[in-house]
Amino acid sequence: MTENNNKEITRKKLTRRLIFIVVYLFILIFLYFFLINLGINPLGLLIVFLFLYLISIGPLFRQKKRTLYSRLYPDRKRTSSMSQQKIKTAPEKIRQPQPKIFRPVSLEASYNKPLVLKCEKCGNIIPNFVKRCPFCKRQFRY
Repeated sequence: MTENNNKEITRKKLTRRLIFIVVYLFILIFLYFFLINLGINPLGLLIVFLFLYLISIGPLFRQKKRTLYSRLYPDRKRTSSMSQQKIKTAPEKIRQPQPKIFRPVSLEASYNKPLVLKCEKCGNIIPNFVKRCPFCKRQFRY
């Protein structure tokens, strides 16, 4: 029964939109011919009235934006995140924060491989991941 009711509502909306479009079009046509009789440029009027017509009709055909969730799961209704948080954080389940345990960290480190190399043959500076010089083709061993 709700589907029939929804179909009737959408039909009523569609008929209202069509009536509005037709009446608005007749008003614009009447204004167009009235202003042409006053001696205004017909091409300029046509462009202005066409713009006004399209601007006024655009919102009538805009569809309701649906979220990604509603498109993926059309049968489900989304519950608000606030109600889910209230359920999860019941007053009985509140835990005390654990004390932080600090571990000693050694900042002394050595890096044996240089980040940048200089080719001994041609003298160009090359990053360390290159296996051969792109200029003189000398191979590097690590």
